Amino acid sequence: MKSIIVSGNKNYGLGKHLYKKFPDASFYSRSCGGYHLTNHDQQTGFINKSLSYHTYISCSSLPDFHQLILVQRLWELWVECKKPGHIIVIGSTSELRSMSKYATEKRALKDWCMNFNRISVGNEPLVV
Repeated sequence: MKSIIVSGNKNYGLGKHLYKKFPDASFYSRSCGGYHLTNHDQQTGFINKSLSYHTYISCSSLPDFHQLILVQRLWELWVECKKPGHIIVIGSTSELRSMSKYATEKRALKDWCMNFNRISVGNEPLVV
């Protein structure tokens, strides 16, 4: 089984730093692998690929709640397949200080992840 799959650009922002730390990870974005992760069919392809990895890291900024949709769809498939592994979702502090659409999307992502944690590990959310 492969180690880490990342939705994010290995040449930009946080993805660039993740790539330095995990150079053997597989990165997918428009500019890395040609994946348009806002497209349902390309999301499906990416999600299916994730089954071959032990860890998924979400560090992409996808508009119109697509980061949340991608994480949720991936999690649902992993649960359905009884796949063990780790899902790491990177949000943003903008959700604390802004009322922009981006901040709202990141707030929704955080809320979904908090609920996911409760389902996965119990009543106390794990926040790192």
